[in-house]
Amino acid sequence: GLMLLPVHRRVEAHLSVRHQFLPVTVPERGVVAGQQIVDLHLPPEVVIARILREGQPVALHGGVELEEGDVLLLVGEPESLEHSRQILETRRANPFV
Repeated sequence: GLMLLPVHRRVEAHLSVRHQFLPVTVPERGVVAGQQIVDLHLPPEVVIARILREGQPVALHGGVELEEGDVLLLVGEPESLEHSRQILETRRANPFV
């Protein structure tokens, strides 16, 4: 599964030439809002390097529950990052659900 790396030095140790950083914001009515990190089903090669909530870092662990407006800094290869962005930015179709 998902690897959480809160310390930048540890992130650097896992980077390859193809790895990139991508910030992704959980949208209003986002399907992942209220989900724990461990339940996101992101590609296993994608790393959540940091979560910011209202501009402040959130302690990283699998039980962190995402909220609308959270910014996740992802690290991985471009194809996996794009797939992860699509998952994280998906909105609920019905605003009343």
